[in-house]
Amino acid sequence: MEYEIRRIQVWSVVKIVFIIFFIVGAVVGIFYAMMTAVVSNLFMEMSGDELEYGQRVVGLFSPFFMILFFAIFSATVNTVLSAFIVLFYNVFAQLAGGLRVNLSVPGELDGADHA
Repeated sequence: MEYEIRRIQVWSVVKIVFIIFFIVGAVVGIFYAMMTAVVSNLFMEMSGDELEYGQRVVGLFSPFFMILFFAIFSATVNTVLSAFIVLFYNVFAQLAGGLRVNLSVPGELDGADHA
């Protein structure tokens, strides 16, 4: 059976992309927060007591905000990009035709005689 994808629903793509890239952004934010914590501790050890109080106050809340920022930024940017791509595909598919997909059930003949 041959089918043609003429239109993709934008909302279904947007909600899946947002969830996936929110999780991916959170994971990237966790790794980035861990790396900055290591670098920050390295600088604190090298500077002695001169920057200790200022680094401690900033270092307490910055990992949480960094994870939140990466998650929201990644989800928002990728959601907007995917929405534009889907809208572009829908317009292009109306003008030139959509993707054609040939689907068949395993074990079933596709209309030709296979002897």
